[in-house]
Amino acid sequence: MEVIIMPEEWTIVRTRRSKARSHQRHAHSPSFHPTVSSSTPTAAAASSSSPPSNGLSSSGNGTMEKLVGKQDGEGERRKMEEEEEHKKQLLVKVERSMEKVQHSAFFKKFMEQLQDLELLEILLGTCEQGRTVGETGSCLNGATSSSSTGASPAAPEILDGSSSTDSREHNGKTMGIDLVVFGVGSIADSEVSRCQIALAMLLKQKYESLFNKVLVYDPVLSDLEFRVLTTLGCAPICHDENGSRRVHVPTVFYMPHCEVGLYNNVLLANLEPWSCLSQVLVLGNSFHKYQERWSVFPQPMSPRPDCLLELQKKHVKEYIVDPVNFPLGSAFNDMSWHFFPHHRWYSKTLNPVP
Repeated sequence: MEVIIMPEEWTIVRTRRSKARSHQRHAHSPSFHPTVSSSTPTAAAASSSSPPSNGLSSSGNGTMEKLVGKQDGEGERRKMEEEEEHKKQLLVKVERSMEKVQHSAFFKKFMEQLQDLELLEILLGTCEQGRTVGETGSCLNGATSSSSTGASPAAPEILDGSSSTDSREHNGKTMGIDLVVFGVGSIADSEVSRCQIALAMLLKQKYESLFNKVLVYDPVLSDLEFRVLTTLGCAPICHDENGSRRVHVPTVFYMPHCEVGLYNNVLLANLEPWSCLSQVLVLGNSFHKYQERWSVFPQPMSPRPDCLLELQKKHVKEYIVDPVNFPLGSAFNDMSWHFFPHHRWYSKTLNPVP
């Protein structure tokens, strides 16, 4: 209640409206237009929640997607460039190792021994010899005579889509040798491994007319290392065979310093028919030394390599490889050539190894 005192006798009484009613009246007034500053939090929230107009927001999203896609493309390109650079660097290292091996006294002695013994020529000749023997079939193309037990296992698949059967075989005559490299280790991390693979590549170069291809596997090899080996002309084996590779053509197994079980598996895989093993030439740790170790120091905690030990007694010809003080002593020490003369496999005194 508001009392206004006027001059003389007049007194006017006027009722005061509440603030709530006053605000309500102004809100319904057509002339009331509330304005909110764009700087206030309420205005910012309203602006952010309002739908896009005139397609400006969608255009912004498209621009952002293009920017993100461009960044991803640049990242992928940089990654590819880095991988290519790493590949080139590793190739240079392998080529330097090849030069080191090639110009060493060890390699000169190694080649002289191989030529004097004519091991590769003997290996090529065993296939034709095996066909003249009637007691069992040849294992060319994996085909055996009716006297053999069971069919030969399928050739392991390799990444290039071919099998271990020689593509240059014609009219039943084998025209070349496969070179299988097991257990060479990491060529990116080890100079010893690079020198060991270098020896395989030099063998392929020196006997280009005899060797069909070089097949490589080691579980520690990375994708980058396999790409480098492919560039050098090798064909990576696509899965771990654990040494159980059945040969269908004359094959050199190059296995520098592998576990004894791996050598044993190679022999077991090619033991029957016996003519198959005559097509195998193993370059690796000395079988004779394995026999000595197991005779003097039995290893009850390790599986006994029965096949290797039994064959070593009478049916293996072994020739020690002279390391000739190679600068990296652990690369080629304690290695020998091992082959299995064909006539021994058809001796009546030879019993199959269980």
